[in-house]
Amino acid sequence: MFPQESHCDLLKEMESQEFNQILACLSDLFTYINDLGSSFRGKNLSILNCYEKLYAFNDKLPLCCRLVKRWNYSIFTGLKKIDDNQSSNLISSVCKEIVAHLEMLSTSFNKYCNEGKMEISE
Repeated sequence: MFPQESHCDLLKEMESQEFNQILACLSDLFTYINDLGSSFRGKNLSILNCYEKLYAFNDKLPLCCRLVKRWNYSIFTGLKKIDDNQSSNLISSVCKEIVAHLEMLSTSFNKYCNEGKMEISE
């Protein structure tokens, strides 16, 4: 049985603007993480290259948080497509949700990166 036939509340939730905006942002975040992971594969790639890419990504996360807090969501291409189609603005609760996801991601990366912190020898 399809959700349309059962008159399910889940269908209404999935069709909501808020759900679609959060889904588009999460999709973009996972795309960025997958691209980062893919960049770690290949020939002629050193541990230092991977280290630099990982830390560059980690350094961008607080910047992304600041942008979203200022209602600048240009980094989310999927959200821009949704927004153009619906000709509406980002819902305030979605902005808070995006910031929360970015902060959790940044915290996770900081824990991971700090454990293997490279020290400069003298």
